[in-house]
Amino acid sequence: MANSASAAPVSVTSPAYRSDISGNTTISVSAPGETSVVVKCWQNGSGLGQDTTVATVTLDASGNGSFVFPANSYPKGPITLRLIAGSDASKADPDVDTDTCHLQLYNTGGVSWKEGLAAAPTPAQAASMALAWADDFDSALSISRTGAGATYGSHTIGYKDFSGLRFRDYETSKNPFLQKDTYLRIRAYDPVGTANDWNDGGTGLICSIGQDKTGFKVQVPFYAECRFIAQRAIGTWPAFWLLSLQGSDSEYGEIDVIEAYGNVTQSRYTAGSHRWPSSIHDHDYKLIKMDGSIAGTVNADWSDTVHTYGVKVTSSTTTFYLDDVEVYSQPTRSAWITQDWYFLVNYAIGGTSGWPYDLSRYGQYSDMYVDWVRVYQGGSEEIVVDNSDSTGVSITGSWTSSSFSPDYIGTNYLHDGNSGKGSKSVTFTPTVPSTGNYEVSVFYNSSVDRANNVPVDVVHANGTENLSVDQTTGGGDWVSLGIYEFNAGTGGSVTVGNTGTTKHVVADAIRLVPTSQPAIPATAKIVNSYTGKALRPLNDGTGNNVNIVQYAYSGSHDQDWEVNDLGTGYHTIVNVDNGKALRPYNGGTLIGDDIVQYTDYEWQSQQFELIDVGGGLYRIKNRHSGHSLRPDNAGTADNVQIVQRNYSDWASMKWEIVAP
Repeated sequence: MANSASAAPVSVTSPAYRSDISGNTTISVSAPGETSVVVKCWQNGSGLGQDTTVATVTLDASGNGSFVFPANSYPKGPITLRLIAGSDASKADPDVDTDTCHLQLYNTGGVSWKEGLAAAPTPAQAASMALAWADDFDSALSISRTGAGATYGSHTIGYKDFSGLRFRDYETSKNPFLQKDTYLRIRAYDPVGTANDWNDGGTGLICSIGQDKTGFKVQVPFYAECRFIAQRAIGTWPAFWLLSLQGSDSEYGEIDVIEAYGNVTQSRYTAGSHRWPSSIHDHDYKLIKMDGSIAGTVNADWSDTVHTYGVKVTSSTTTFYLDDVEVYSQPTRSAWITQDWYFLVNYAIGGTSGWPYDLSRYGQYSDMYVDWVRVYQGGSEEIVVDNSDSTGVSITGSWTSSSFSPDYIGTNYLHDGNSGKGSKSVTFTPTVPSTGNYEVSVFYNSSVDRANNVPVDVVHANGTENLSVDQTTGGGDWVSLGIYEFNAGTGGSVTVGNTGTTKHVVADAIRLVPTSQPAIPATAKIVNSYTGKALRPLNDGTGNNVNIVQYAYSGSHDQDWEVNDLGTGYHTIVNVDNGKALRPYNGGTLIGDDIVQYTDYEWQSQQFELIDVGGGLYRIKNRHSGHSLRPDNAGTADNVQIVQRNYSDWASMKWEIVAP
């Protein structure tokens, strides 16, 4: 549906919506009153891929035109082409003056890219857990109305359906389910086109337990994830979520890993939790942006390409993930820790409360494709200390004061009253179950009074890192401080200190989460995976704008670097010998710009995101330019210049960051 009369609705006249295609495919479009249509499609590539402009279609006087889509160069399986009209410069507001047709197709050729569980290794957040459930949807479906004799039921427990189009059953003529390659297709169908007509059409839901409450269930701690794509159309409402079975206190939980809404123009979805029944209902949720603004994610909507949505639930924390990137966390309610949890996947259309829907643009059909679902359980729990017995957090460590006696220990936080007398700190000494790497994070309560720009110093007992974090950036979320190694039994300690002199907040909580990602040492050599050569200033130069090159590692300090975690997800990389920091020349943003050294001012052009790419290797991405480090032309000789370029999954763009 067009957003405004100023932009003509775009339609596709051939092939039919939801068609199977392969190879070069001619697609005919119509947008009366417009002169052109821009066609975009997400393409396979390094990392999470990239958006591409397939064509700019010039329309004739009647608003008709066509283009050839090279399907073999795009991902195999379900894909979405976005056909955008009214996008010329004279139409200033894209939310009002443009119209987008979301064309669903199924590419039977193309590139097999990340599809199927065989292409999905165990994520770091589940590294210490055991696989408890996995369904690749690569064989005959097993679904029944009640769940009896089948893997899944096709309704919520008690048949509490909530979609404006009824959830239909696998056994009926209105079966919405189809197994195709490694996908479960859930098809919504509205033959009459009368919004919220309960008796017409239908759509689908799968539930991991049946009406008798038998089937797959899991208890905390667990990690659950699902990979899928659905269509952005008016009223579409795809979701992956979990429910718990009521305990003796009648409370039960709902965890929404993703709820997406086709009638919302912004690129986002909702993640969070609800507490039930209705008599005690409350919720805690967040809108997760999908515009690339979250570090490690890409500017691709839930309808643009297939994404993985996950949640890790421990006795203390519920953490949400988008494509293995943590995007939100909240405390886990104590009542839920011992309850049984089961999962659901559905393609709701509209809602029983009257939320409107309209599938007429796409011939009264719309599809959701689920690639796989899997669940991990058990393993090492995270360790949290927060001074509170009221939030359900299991306190397995202890706070001690290293420089003052606190005036007040709050419900969720520790501070020194209003004295403001110089440096204050508390030390957390955890007892970890096994020697290994743990991600250390702190939590700040956004409602607690504190000064702007008051730093918090974090010192690991083993001397591996000192860093500062702005207390005001927490906003009720966990703030990662980095990854450190702890020894079993004795652990080591993390000191959180308020070095300000005017305000008093120290921290709300500290947590340690076991991770397979290697710790980044405070002082490191940085070695290219492809060439085996290490970073150094050219000819051991010490001045500003000296070029950074690669050279066989000799153990000299000019090849050692301080990797300083700024507590914001970014690092500065400072030469031990001369104190200068890496940056692109003149802060440049072009592909091919040289990497040089310059006085360390912590400019954005001197900040880098260290992205784990597996195997103990990292991508080194500049915050300002968005480009990543590589030897020029992947040259292997000594003194080859280090440059920046757009990232590709090449060995020459991966780096080992290890102690000298």
